[in-house]
Amino acid sequence: MAVTSVKVTSNVIFKVKVGVDQNGNDIEKNVTLKRIKANAQDQDVFDVVLALSNLLEGPVQSVTRQDISQLINA
Repeated sequence: MAVTSVKVTSNVIFKVKVGVDQNGNDIEKNVTLKRIKANAQDQDVFDVVLALSNLLEGPVQSVTRQDISQLINA
């Protein structure tokens, strides 16, 4: 039987630098945005993260998109 995958939603996880510890290592905090529309373009998602970065404690270090799919047994 063939299984098909259908994207249902996405999450965006981005790391924000919030400081430096006593050893000089970056302290990072993960911020997650859930329930992003599955058909949202990567550039649009990235632009939203950049816009939100002005409201955060520090600079954004990385951005990861996590797509959630439903598997359907056809």
